[in-house]
Amino acid sequence: MSRRILFFSPYLPWIPHTLWEATLAYALGERGHTVQFVTCQGLPNCGVNPLRLYQSEDRCRQCRTLAGEMLPNAGHRLEPMQAYLRPEEPAAIAKWTESLPVEALRGAEYAGLPLGAWAWPEMLNYWHSPEPDLTRPEVAQTYRDFLMGAATAAVCLPRAFDAHRPDILVTLNGAFFLHRVAVELALARGLRVITHERGLLDNTLTLNANAGIWDQGRFDRIWSAWKETPLTVEALRAVERLLSQRRRGQNMGWWAFSPSAQDLKQVRAAANLPDQPMALLCTSSECEASMASRRAPVSQQEWIEATVAWFAAHPENTLVIRVHPHEAEYAKVDDRMLRRYRALKAAAPPNVRLILPEEKVSTYSLMDMATAGLTYGSTTGLEMACQGLPLVHAGVGFYKGCGFTREVDSVADIPRLLAEVLAAPRSLETQRLAYRFAYHYFIGQSVPFRKVAVAEDFVQAEIAYESTAELAPGRDRELDRMVSYILGEAELYPPPSPLHALQSQDAENRFFAEQRVAGLLEAARHNPERTDLLVHAASLLRDIGLVSDAIAVYNAALQRDPAAPDAWEGLVAAQSAWR
Repeated sequence: MSRRILFFSPYLPWIPHTLWEATLAYALGERGHTVQFVTCQGLPNCGVNPLRLYQSEDRCRQCRTLAGEMLPNAGHRLEPMQAYLRPEEPAAIAKWTESLPVEALRGAEYAGLPLGAWAWPEMLNYWHSPEPDLTRPEVAQTYRDFLMGAATAAVCLPRAFDAHRPDILVTLNGAFFLHRVAVELALARGLRVITHERGLLDNTLTLNANAGIWDQGRFDRIWSAWKETPLTVEALRAVERLLSQRRRGQNMGWWAFSPSAQDLKQVRAAANLPDQPMALLCTSSECEASMASRRAPVSQQEWIEATVAWFAAHPENTLVIRVHPHEAEYAKVDDRMLRRYRALKAAAPPNVRLILPEEKVSTYSLMDMATAGLTYGSTTGLEMACQGLPLVHAGVGFYKGCGFTREVDSVADIPRLLAEVLAAPRSLETQRLAYRFAYHYFIGQSVPFRKVAVAEDFVQAEIAYESTAELAPGRDRELDRMVSYILGEAELYPPPSPLHALQSQDAENRFFAEQRVAGLLEAARHNPERTDLLVHAASLLRDIGLVSDAIAVYNAALQRDPAAPDAWEGLVAAQSAWR
């Protein structure tokens, strides 16, 4: 049955997204469906660029040029949403926005719609601050501009829906205010809504139905379905390969924020880190539009202050606070957060180290030295859990409550949880669950999009097909999957099949044992006096059935120390010594 699909595309200068949408539109057309694009003809400020990159006039002109050339030349039908604006309405909308007192901006409503709330996340993203200062005239004016754009969309899009009678709306992530208005209006009409965003791997796309792209419900559904299903050897290797790539800043779908892993001795010396238990605290950016609607039981500032206070009372432990490297970029617009971290560093107790954004220290090297991980929701928390590190999570990250974290529900929890994780060993079960989550989060949700090649700068892109015939059914399996999902004909992230229920943990047990053996042997190479490391490696090799390898490793231990403990009965002591 032929369907009508409307693409709402006000951010045409974002070339990869525009080419993904144009390609999906071609593919839908090849299957007999009708496609219409609705774009924008110009607004005071559409939020297409955050302030540090802002070029209002040039950006808006570029967008209009692309709307007039790019999509029509590609054979797609389009019109600006302002085509549905009546002559008297721009002045009425402008009058409404200018009449709002500053204190009423966040609660502003137009035509019964909570536009102030829908536009607020964009303020955080645009002004790079979790607390945009509305007492500053320029900040308040940005908000008014956003409200004018949101009201324009709120007036025009229902008329576009009436004119084209779409069955489905496709638009960018649903977090930016123009897209948020489109999503909310479409859902209120009962339309199927598909939001999309670049995936978490290079040249991939991720999609979600009837919610914003980073809606927690999608993560919860996928994890609930797959949590108890062991990974195959192929999936385990894929996660291991991806984690290795991320350490080098590769295959992340976006720019890497941290330098690649560095020599541990050099990092320890540069940061003046003593040889004692160390917790690594990684801060999160608090000005992401996608996170603005989520509320944690403890603010990041409260959590950091309580954590520093605990370490001040426990000098036998070290705390390293790795400030998110991108805070330096945010500080170009609003440096209040960075100034707060600098003040904390100046007043920190002797056993607390702050690594500021401009310091070229690899977060991955700090992970390698850590005894425990502390996170407010950043991806580094998941990566630390993939190493088996005990992890405290205090924020609203996508892995909240997924089984491999200790959750902070109040400030009062923090001392107990810190004591627990600094005394806890690395955990196989933590690593097992984190690997499963990482597979479904990074790989499962990132669908390869081979028909668009994104450049290394992640800003430019070009199509990778000669004819739309290459987009026809059966020519590209992943494209077929995405189109079927857009149409509501198939699930893009299906639950386990009955065959998956037959998978046992044997592959995981062997994989993690081999991984641990490799780590022990590498540690033994750098610490020749530690025969206990070889004994432990021999015990693990025996446990997974590699008896000849176990004997060879144990013999190597005996060559170093003829009095080395028995490889088969000294496992518990060896494990303790290794930790």
